[in-house]
Amino acid sequence: MSRLKILFAAAVISTFSFAADMSFSNFQGEMAHLPPREGLQGRDLELEVIYTGDQDDVAAAKILYRLYGQVGYLETSMSFKGLTLTGVIPGDNVAAPGIEYIIVIQLKDGGILAYPAIENPMEQPVYVPIVEPQSQVENRQSGAQSGQVIILTPDPGATIPYGEDVVIAVSLFNLENVDVNSIKVFFDNVNVTPYSVVSEDLVTYKPDFLQAGNHMVSIEVSNLYRVRIATTSWNFMVESKAKSMFQVDLHSNLTLSNRSNLIHIPQYDSAKIVTGVDAQTVDVSRLDFSIDANLDWIRLKSGVNLTTQEDPTRQPQNRYNFSVQNSWLRYTYGDASPMVNRLALWGKRVRGHSLRLLSNWATLDIVSGETARSIVGSATFDSTGMRWNRTGYSFERSLFGIRPAFGNSRKFQIGFFYVHARDSVNSVKLRPGLDLMHPYQISGSDSIININFGDNQLITFGDTAQIGYNFLGSYPEDNIVVGSDLTIGLDDRRILLEFEGAMSLSNRNIFDGALTRAQLDTFSLLQDSLADDTLGSGSLDIPFSAIDDMLLSSGLGFLLTDNQFDPAKLEKYFVLNKNMLIPIDVNKFDQNPLKGLTSIAYSMRLRMNYWNNFISATYNYVAPLFRAAGSPFITADVAGWKISDKIRLLDNMLYLNLGYEAMKDNVLSLDENLEPRTALTSYIGGFTFNPGHGLPTFSANFKSYTRDNSIDTLSADTSGFTNDPRILDNTLSSSINLVYNLRLGNVQNNINLNYMNSGRNDLRVGRKGLLQSADLIGLNLRSEWTIPLITTLTVRRNMNELFVKSNPLYRSNQYLTLGGAASYNLFNGRLNLRSGLSQIMSDQESYSKTDSVLVKSQESQLKFELSTRYRFKPINVRNTSAKSQLAFMLDMRRYAGENYNYVDRTYFVRYEMNF
Repeated sequence: MSRLKILFAAAVISTFSFAADMSFSNFQGEMAHLPPREGLQGRDLELEVIYTGDQDDVAAAKILYRLYGQVGYLETSMSFKGLTLTGVIPGDNVAAPGIEYIIVIQLKDGGILAYPAIENPMEQPVYVPIVEPQSQVENRQSGAQSGQVIILTPDPGATIPYGEDVVIAVSLFNLENVDVNSIKVFFDNVNVTPYSVVSEDLVTYKPDFLQAGNHMVSIEVSNLYRVRIATTSWNFMVESKAKSMFQVDLHSNLTLSNRSNLIHIPQYDSAKIVTGVDAQTVDVSRLDFSIDANLDWIRLKSGVNLTTQEDPTRQPQNRYNFSVQNSWLRYTYGDASPMVNRLALWGKRVRGHSLRLLSNWATLDIVSGETARSIVGSATFDSTGMRWNRTGYSFERSLFGIRPAFGNSRKFQIGFFYVHARDSVNSVKLRPGLDLMHPYQISGSDSIININFGDNQLITFGDTAQIGYNFLGSYPEDNIVVGSDLTIGLDDRRILLEFEGAMSLSNRNIFDGALTRAQLDTFSLLQDSLADDTLGSGSLDIPFSAIDDMLLSSGLGFLLTDNQFDPAKLEKYFVLNKNMLIPIDVNKFDQNPLKGLTSIAYSMRLRMNYWNNFISATYNYVAPLFRAAGSPFITADVAGWKISDKIRLLDNMLYLNLGYEAMKDNVLSLDENLEPRTALTSYIGGFTFNPGHGLPTFSANFKSYTRDNSIDTLSADTSGFTNDPRILDNTLSSSINLVYNLRLGNVQNNINLNYMNSGRNDLRVGRKGLLQSADLIGLNLRSEWTIPLITTLTVRRNMNELFVKSNPLYRSNQYLTLGGAASYNLFNGRLNLRSGLSQIMSDQESYSKTDSVLVKSQESQLKFELSTRYRFKPINVRNTSAKSQLAFMLDMRRYAGENYNYVDRTYFVRYEMNF
């Protein structure tokens, strides 16, 4: 999906509102999706969507996601497996208290579908709470009973590489009535309590430098009654320098895979049947290789991901990188997704150089590379305008970013960032060597001639018509974002304050280059159209002479020609012309300077972790013309609060999630009567109750979302057409989940029962009636038998409706999914066999466009899956052990409907080797 279309998604998706237009195409599919009940911290979060339309209509599908409270979105791609789109949010970005995401499908005709299907899903994403995996809890508490200190790091008896930073940490989770003032920390028989960070549940100490040899730690804790309740001591070892310098820990992975899709089409596309084409094959092969060499004092990593989907007509699909890391250096060459600042550069793929230098008091980030490569594209001929329109092209985009920061990142840090992204004007030619022709019928004659791409004119019967060439799509852009960020951590970061602010300069078309000084004086920048040798008007009317003096005195004389500011000299840094987005609204600036700044953004966050509460409060403000090429998924023209609290009760058996969001658009409005603002208000509540082993876990989540622009009157234009600008609707959604680990005899069962309901009502006068409703109920049963057999059973029913049945726009969809699978291990787990069978049945109902009669239709998907995996015995050569496995999968799906009936077979083979 192109960057421009994603940025435009919020506006386009609004046309998908169920309250407006409702001109559904018979061939446009829909999305059915069940959000996960919760995610595990540090683990991949997999999402699935059932798409009911024609897969050939889909250009791209992505998940846009962010940690709760962040401003911008990261992205990850989704891929088809039959009717199901799957995608994974990487575990590195999955953390408490939760993840927010939306799913976007871009169609080849330019349309966009989104989940959740609301007017502005980027402002109301799906929220999934993130909890700590039970394995982490068990590991953290292993070896410790009630009334004991839990050793977190380093482990007793551990051997630490020379020069590695060590943090000594213990948990007091199992102790009650702890007197913080009584805690004493001894390191190598020296009292280091004054240099330790002590709280009621955690004690940490970081030695400045550790010599090689044995070290001992001792902790003493007393309660409020001055009674010693815990004492613990342990030892660990630091390696000698020589041994650590030359000891290499080497890991590598090689994966070869091939996926072959063979689609048989007995009844699907009449054109293919006529031409005798009844099957098509799509092959995708991949090679993934990584190597990780850890010498303790330095770590070298390299990775290559190659695919046969690499195509010069698309953005790069292959990935490669090489990185070097140690305690003060992080360098990557190749493909990386640097996270410099949320408002400037956050998760955007850059192919080039990424450098981070670290010290105890300063950090420096530098990023330089290419975020998009040039694509030639194609062209179509417009016989009405007698011109070739260029389409499908893409300009090469380079990016440079730098962020110096000062201070300790845990306690206090202030940073300054600059990110510049620019398209190369010459990377796409208006008239490349395309082998295209268009048959053109001469007016008044039966003669047809071919107009070739590259022709300058057409001569017919002595008349000459000039043939034009035009870019029909995006233009080369220029974008700069500058700003600053501040982080303050108090009480060992149990209180965290964060602020970041930025301003952008954007130019939507730099084809024509920079203006001259005279043109700059009169092209209406800051509403200045007079040739008066000043820039601006009103209170912002600045003489050019003052600008000249300022540049000269500031050491920026290289921007001057004959001691006068020359926009052409600035072109190397930013192209200043009539296509730039003006960063200041003069009229509003006079009344309110903040409202007059049209391209700024800032965010403030407060997080506190006290008394079993994890409290987060965030305020975001993004002006309408703010653009960041390195963080393109920031929604513009919104401002508001997000407040949440995650509460732990009953010895962590009960978790409460409470949230409140209040956002408004049209942030530059000075008078809401003249410039109305739409308020978006959400109330979120939920809980998870986990009473303990052998008892079911129960959770429920609720959300109420209201939009209101406070307009309660209709308006009419000069022709008498009545316009209804009122917005007042409410969406109420709820989800309930029950998880029960139940043992029946010798069979261990995991039962997962979930229910989700969503309903949206338009509350405007005269607009009564249900606009959208959705119900989903699902059951999943996983059983582990005494033999090495695992079985699963899935039953899921989904129903959604648009409008009430009496409305001519009424439409309903029902999906029933039945599935089962079994997995069996042989040869002590070296050989795994798995087979599964499932069916999705869909019933649809809508009014016919011709006779307004309810018409029912049915579709189905039958899926059979067979897979096997064999792990070979390790091959040992000296100190190196090579482990490998071979996997095979067969996936057969039959799709059936009124107008199609075809089979899709997928063969997948993968070989992995680790050494």
